[in-house]
Amino acid sequence: MKTPFVAGYDTSFAVIYKPPNMHTVPLSADGGKNTLLHWCAGLFPGVLAAQGRKPVEGGAVHRLDYCTEGLVLFALTAKTFAFFSAEQKEGRFEKEYRAITWNKPVYPPAGFPPTDKAPMDEKAPFDIESGFRAYGPGAKTVRPVSVNAGQSVYRTRILNIEKGEGETFRWRVMLTRGFRHQIRCHLAWIGYPICGDTLYGGGKIDTEYDFFGLCAVSLRFNHPDTGKPVYVRL
Repeated sequence: MKTPFVAGYDTSFAVIYKPPNMHTVPLSADGGKNTLLHWCAGLFPGVLAAQGRKPVEGGAVHRLDYCTEGLVLFALTAKTFAFFSAEQKEGRFEKEYRAITWNKPVYPPAGFPPTDKAPMDEKAPFDIESGFRAYGPGAKTVRPVSVNAGQSVYRTRILNIEKGEGETFRWRVMLTRGFRHQIRCHLAWIGYPICGDTLYGGGKIDTEYDFFGLCAVSLRFNHPDTGKPVYVRL
């Protein structure tokens, strides 16, 4: 079983590895302590007082889905959180992911608009762009939508696609601004849902554990005190 570990830190931030099947932050004020935030707080207590978006989220600068593994950035002070929030709005973060999909395209689930994007005909790098809307019972998933002038556009940049093990592809994907389920939704939209992602048509892989083929493998951002680039990679 995978466990959290510190991938990088200083006095103002910490980058922590989140294993799969662990929440980044509590889902509610009484959401329990078995989260990456509270694991981080055991080493960096200031993260709980960093006053992020919601008190329950502490200094979590961004979150990963429950099934997704990889690097998460935490601010350890309110000042640092404010700096990172401004950097995010300006698109100055770079987050690289590794995604594993099946190597044969499938039709996306209901609610997806048509797309003419054929990734195997594209030369990487290329972009998938859209806005998003909540979809389905309990708004548990999202769907891509076209955007008008002045609305937010979310871009998933495909850096590379190569053959993986068995009947899979391995994708290198970059985000500078993220939306809930963005990579999961965008890859499903073009016919290549993530392996193990049953919400978006990816199906299960026959393994001894619950496999989910998405991992946040690197973070690049500006240091909140010096402004110099910081790069952390698994």
